[in-house]
Amino acid sequence: MSNKSKLIKKSLNGEKKALNKLFTIYAGEFLSICMRYARNKSHAEDILQEAFIKIYTKIDSFNNKGSFEGWMKRAILKLLIHTTMIIKATSIRPKYKIING
Repeated sequence: MSNKSKLIKKSLNGEKKALNKLFTIYAGEFLSICMRYARNKSHAEDILQEAFIKIYTKIDSFNNKGSFEGWMKRAILKLLIHTTMIIKATSIRPKYKIING
């Protein structure tokens, strides 16, 4: 069993230190995914941190039907899509000025 597999198993059994180690292992890869969608590095880091918090609080919902890494990526992508939609929705402004009278 690989080191990652052991950490995943420990994480699923509630060992928070193991989950933190997994976050450290995957942080660089996941940050590069966030950078593709985010406005800048700071924004990407914020999204990644929020995604890790969601993963941390919802780890018990992982059902072993796929890879744990894939499950984490899916959680990050869902958050990225949601965040992108909010940014686009709040930044829509008319291209012309309405004049009364």
